[in-house]
Amino acid sequence: MSITSKIGSLIGEIVSHPTKPSYILEKEGTRIVIRAGGDHTGVDLASLDLHDFNLKGTILRGANLSGANLTGANLEDADLTGANLSQAILTGAHLKNSQLDAEALSQAIFDSTPSGISADVLSKIKARV
Repeated sequence: MSITSKIGSLIGEIVSHPTKPSYILEKEGTRIVIRAGGDHTGVDLASLDLHDFNLKGTILRGANLSGANLTGANLEDADLTGANLSQAILTGAHLKNSQLDAEALSQAIFDSTPSGISADVLSKIKARV
């Protein structure tokens, strides 16, 4: 996707959903704009502080979230398929109806089970521990 089409896509999201939260992050001198409900496939958010972010419905397929602080983050209905969650902190995260890989989640850090995890995924996590 070219930069022009990415900008056009972002402007389209803002115009069609002006009340959805947006976050501007900086990593290695590059600004990253994350918008709740947006498509952020493959984005590199490793080691960033995303605690309490509202990322409901956000597409984060294949995203690098390793070492990210997602404490209390709302990831309800988010697509985390193929995301790298190694050492990501998910304490108190909300994962209801999110799509994620049990194997990836088993590499995350949480002191209690994040809310909204299906019994099937939870059993796979416990089997790996």
